Amino acid sequence: MTSPRLDFRSYLDFLACPQLFPLPTAESRGLALCDRSGAFLTAPGPSGFRAAAHLLGDRTRLERFLGVDDLGRALADAMDRPVPPQPGDPATHQERTTFDLRELGAFSLPGLPLSDYLTSAVVFAPAGDGDVNLSIHRARVLDATHLVLRVVPRHLHRLLTAAGGRLRAAIAFGVDPAVSFAASVSLPAPGGELAVAGGLGRAPVTVFSTHGLILPASFECLLIGEFTGQTAPEGPFIDLTGTVDPVREQPVFRTDLMLVREHAVIPMILPSSSEHALLMGLAREAGVGRALRPLYDDEPRVRLSAGGSGWLHCVVSGTSKAPAARIADAAFTAHASCKRLTLIDADLDPDDPVAVEWALATRFQADHDLIVRPGEHGSTLDPSSDAGVTARWVLDARCPPDRDRALFTRLLDL
Repeated sequence: MTSPRLDFRSYLDFLACPQLFPLPTAESRGLALCDRSGAFLTAPGPSGFRAAAHLLGDRTRLERFLGVDDLGRALADAMDRPVPPQPGDPATHQERTTFDLRELGAFSLPGLPLSDYLTSAVVFAPAGDGDVNLSIHRARVLDATHLVLRVVPRHLHRLLTAAGGRLRAAIAFGVDPAVSFAASVSLPAPGGELAVAGGLGRAPVTVFSTHGLILPASFECLLIGEFTGQTAPEGPFIDLTGTVDPVREQPVFRTDLMLVREHAVIPMILPSSSEHALLMGLAREAGVGRALRPLYDDEPRVRLSAGGSGWLHCVVSGTSKAPAARIADAAFTAHASCKRLTLIDADLDPDDPVAVEWALATRFQADHDLIVRPGEHGSTLDPSSDAGVTARWVLDARCPPDRDRALFTRLLDL
């Protein structure tokens, strides 16, 4: 099945966001961002840019826009059946050689350790053989032409290291939602994310080439430049768990050219919000689901729970006779940061924390349904870990296979 290409402005129209007055300062943008009552879009400020927030945190809304039943399964399917990008014409835009990155609309959170940040930066970096690597980052504005980006040790870090720290690249703001989620996928090697985005949107992503780079045809603002090989202090920031992420030396990006649409929209992502969690965690849900398919009779439903910061705790619902230890091996391999894995039957909704707790209350006994795996490498985002070394645990809250299932079936809804 093929769907029309769904771009960022189509998504804004779909959301029908209420429009706010311009937010002229980083602090005013931060205060508006902290109001989690819903998505919003501002009127253009003096620089012509608009700010938007809370766009990608609602799973159901995204499923409706993309026309899929389950967002995690759809991303898993896209990884299995990617759709390569196709060349085309870019959105109508201006090319600016004179600009000031401080006018893009970075935000600060008054009273909290976070200032002058852009949090929806998607980096497009050459990956060789005509491919491009995508990754999503936070970026602190240093001055009119320079940003410092948090780059974790994944594919962009590998490309930077191979290039001696200096790498021609572009940073995009306001891309197709499918591109944003594909940029969070960890593939076996750098590159391939645009094809995953095409699979998720069920239509090729349109790209164009300029200044030696492959770039998305649908964008709000593109910064073309170079990672300089220099570093600058990045942080402090607020991590996915809501705790502080300390200052580190990170790569500096110099902007040489700006491509910008009229009244360009720069999305803001609130740290530790549902949007932050879904952008980071959805690809891990998809990866766990793909890894568990051979062990399940049906399609397992995988959720990284809100209480686990959308990262550390995983719930899997489905029908499987595989032992919990075998399921855990596959799940923890697919999502190495996972700390707790809860297994429930297909009759229960993994999105419902009451149903999950009910399964633990009625289908689980700690003396034989609990597995503890001490001394394993987990997530450095967990402040209780020892530099990422953690004790994982597995709770098998499925109906006991040797008991009458009727004894464990709810006759009335929770």
